[in-house]
Amino acid sequence: MSQSPSISYTGRIIDQRRQAPISGAKVSFNSEEISIFTYTDIEGIYRLFINSTDTNALQGELIVEAEGYRNYQYPIQLSPEQTELRDIRLLGVDEEDSNSNSWLEWDVESSNLLPIVIVATIALFTIVILILNAAPRRNPEYRRDDSPRYFQSFELIVDS
Repeated sequence: MSQSPSISYTGRIIDQRRQAPISGAKVSFNSEEISIFTYTDIEGIYRLFINSTDTNALQGELIVEAEGYRNYQYPIQLSPEQTELRDIRLLGVDEEDSNSNSWLEWDVESSNLLPIVIVATIALFTIVILILNAAPRRNPEYRRDDSPRYFQSFELIVDS
């Protein structure tokens, strides 16, 4: 009785804020053909062993659950050529996603701040230009009647 070959897919689960590994997280892969799970080790590394004689990619969903963290679900395609999976960064239950692009969702057209920002920028540049132009310049001034000390006249007394 021969055993079918298995492919090992590895990845790592880490805390997004602290960049520390998360041990004991449950990592599941679910597809139409297979449903498996494993747990991360002390370094946050997991290994999914999939028995496969098929060389085609396997489409499914990766689910990560860890105590104190938000659940993570991600559609994934497992390929025999790519067995190293990317790091998954989990957020704490009470943390907000710092990678969210909520600042991109700011509606510039309906905001009253844009004219204020433009006027403030123009005012700042105007003040900087005025300060630079008003700065006193020190040019050396020479007067003809101020001769240097070493050119002062002296009398030479000669005994006759």
